[in-house]
Amino acid sequence: ALIHDLLHQNPGRSQVELIAYLRKLTDHLAASFGVAGIRQVVSGEGTAFLALEKAIPCGLLVNELVSNCYKHAFPNRSGRIAIHVAYDENRVALTIADDGVGLPPNFKIDGRRSLGLKLVETLATRQLRGALEFSGGVGTTVRVDFAGGNEPDEEARIESSEKEVRCL
Repeated sequence: ALIHDLLHQNPGRSQVELIAYLRKLTDHLAASFGVAGIRQVVSGEGTAFLALEKAIPCGLLVNELVSNCYKHAFPNRSGRIAIHVAYDENRVALTIADDGVGLPPNFKIDGRRSLGLKLVETLATRQLRGALEFSGGVGTTVRVDFAGGNEPDEEARIESSEKEVRCL
């Protein structure tokens, strides 16, 4: 529903600005879990636009992973969740990391039976057609690399250039 709200606010657009979308999504998650001791940060370089066919599975994937952080990573109800977006040309690198309890030793997503992790794997590898990597240690880090457009549609290009003119 959030992605449709963003599109409705910007008629004529077929893309969403990824970092702004993820900020709104994770703010909604933080409010729904209501855990004051967990801080979350969404960061990125520049402005990445994603078409709907990439933005929807990307949002579902982030929703599942950040929800898992709130549910499982912080038994003491305090910690940090960091979501970072980086892109180069037409590749997006999305990283979700926490400083919680971490993954079990020798964790492999292949052997997991949980519906949530199966969903994450399907979204990353089939919907986004990307690579999925989990790493542990102190906390958990999940990285998803996938092809994604960074070119805004015409409406966003016009709006962006208007902002630049106003800033001058």
